[in-house]
Amino acid sequence: MDQANILIIGGGVVGCAIARNVSERWQDVFLVEQFPKLGMATSTRNSGVNHSGIYYPKNSLKARHCVEGNRLTYEFCAKHKVPFRHTGKLVVAADAHEEAELLSLKKRGEDNGVEGLRLIDAAEIRKQEPHIRGTAALVVPSAGIVSAEELVHAYARIATNQGASIVTRAEVVSLAPSGKNIRVGLRIGDEEDSQEETIEAKCVINAAGLYADEVAALLGNRSWHIYPVRGEYCEIRGPRASLINNLVYPLPHSHGLSLGVHFTKTLWGTVLVGPTARYVEGKDNYEKGRLAIADFAHSAKTLLPEIAESDLQLSYSGLRPKLVPPDHKGIVDLVITRDPAVPQAIHLVGMESPGLTAAPSGKNIRVGLRIGDEEDSQEETIEAKCVINAAGLYADEVAALLGNRSWHIYPVRGEYCEIRGPRASLINNLVYPLPHSHGLSLGVHFTKTLWGTVLVGPTARYVEGKDNYEKGRLAIADFAHSAKTLLPEIAESDLQLSYSGLRPKLVPPDHKGIVDFVITRDPAVPQAIHLVGMESPGLTAVPSVAQHVTHLVAEVLG
Repeated sequence: MDQANILIIGGGVVGCAIARNVSERWQDVFLVEQFPKLGMATSTRNSGVNHSGIYYPKNSLKARHCVEGNRLTYEFCAKHKVPFRHTGKLVVAADAHEEAELLSLKKRGEDNGVEGLRLIDAAEIRKQEPHIRGTAALVVPSAGIVSAEELVHAYARIATNQGASIVTRAEVVSLAPSGKNIRVGLRIGDEEDSQEETIEAKCVINAAGLYADEVAALLGNRSWHIYPVRGEYCEIRGPRASLINNLVYPLPHSHGLSLGVHFTKTLWGTVLVGPTARYVEGKDNYEKGRLAIADFAHSAKTLLPEIAESDLQLSYSGLRPKLVPPDHKGIVDLVITRDPAVPQAIHLVGMESPGLTAAPSGKNIRVGLRIGDEEDSQEETIEAKCVINAAGLYADEVAALLGNRSWHIYPVRGEYCEIRGPRASLINNLVYPLPHSHGLSLGVHFTKTLWGTVLVGPTARYVEGKDNYEKGRLAIADFAHSAKTLLPEIAESDLQLSYSGLRPKLVPPDHKGIVDFVITRDPAVPQAIHLVGMESPGLTAVPSVAQHVTHLVAEVLG
């Protein structure tokens, strides 16, 4: 039986980009692809656009990986001589009613960190694209086009040069946990002449595209169902291809199914018109019931009135792995996660557009900082190989910046009184009651401080606001009432109000019991380490926590 450190299932652009990255750091990397060639399915049956990241919700994986992947794709193509063109694109409002949507799209792009966005009027549109008709457009400078097929092969070539083994015509037929590893059953070869092989891998990465749900199901994980959506294209060739100079898009459909039928000036000088978007039966249904040329001409005339059916000829089609059924509205994010039951497996599911652009994203994390006071601040950017989120009360918000919304922090205020002067002699050291059964706190206790006073507290109450230290503070009488249970001779006059603090609770008020710390690498962005819910006994645990995190950093940096 062969042994592997990492086995990647799927030889599309995502799988090949992962193979290239992980083979830089680890030996014994295998990639298996069920089809005869790499990238035969979704990866090379698209527009070949290097997207900018303007369409996707803020903090989503699609937004973050698209913006980062856009830059990395250009850098990779330039370095490894993959054909590309940095064209920019126009997103065109067909009439005045659509112009407000352009403004919303511009703001979303800016929120996602897309640079250089600007609005232009009809006259400026005609300067850039003389045959396009619209009332306004959003200029997106970072968009461009790339040879998807050559990009896939470049990733694969580098992975192979770094020692990775790539096997085509290799279908995964079984996955089974085997101790700390996963046993992968493969059928290799054509149907008429195949053989069964087994590889045992320490880590399995499911990048199987249209079939990622079926691969996950082999491990018993049926969290996802992929619905194939077919995108079809026509093409303008010859002299009429001069009608379009670069990339021209309509406003995207509100249902989120696609970005609309658009125009892509290809690297070889033709113009792609498409894709359409229709749910179809079958993950290999590229041709059955293809649309007529008239359907493309009808859609295209909105922005390009002089297009005629005779200018168009049918081209290829592709299938996108949608995670939602036909009645769903809106954009659905990528899924990049470790399997909850078999954590040696990592699933990438729903890797549709902007998958081609997003594929190389993820080696480092770009951190945007605002430094200084509100009145006098400046913006800085740091790129880090590892980011440690130890943001306390705000750790959930920091995680959300990476698209991880696994946690919600509920601030719980603990308030104190203090006994000073001679009455502090009532207590010699530390005295605690039995803890509350609900687990919210250890109860109001007595702490003889290093400076000789006695702290009485803390209380424990859920409050609104992560800066709410003072609003609605308890009265001294409340502390005296609690303290008298163990110290009957305490009087209100012995007490004076002291400070308060906030604890980052991970559970809402109706929860019972103690909740553990969270110290974990981000499942989607493993260069990030999150420390969440770091309440009591955080002060005591710090040296051990620091060692734990240091080990995780070593995993990240290798």
